[in-house]
Amino acid sequence: MKTYKMHDAKTNLSKIVNEVKEGEVVYIAKSNKIVAELRPVTKKKGEFPFGVYKGKIKVSEDWDSQDVNEQVSNLFDQS
Repeated sequence: MKTYKMHDAKTNLSKIVNEVKEGEVVYIAKSNKIVAELRPVTKKKGEFPFGVYKGKIKVSEDWDSQDVNEQVSNLFDQS
C-alpha cells in the first residue's frame, strides 16, 4: 500500500498509473487524510449472450395495461 500526497500524485501521475497497472493499490491523501483509492480495473465477466432466454419467458397480454400499472404503483406506495 502506497500513499501519495495530492501534490506528489499530480506530479507523479504516470508513475502512479504504472504502479496501479502492475497490481499495486495506491492511496491519495489531502491534508494527511486519505481521500481516494486507486486500484487496478478487474476484468469484466463475459458478455451476457443475447437471446439466451428466448422462448423461456412468457409475458401476459395485459402486461402494460392501466390495471396492471395501477397494481404495481400501489405495491410501491405500500413500501
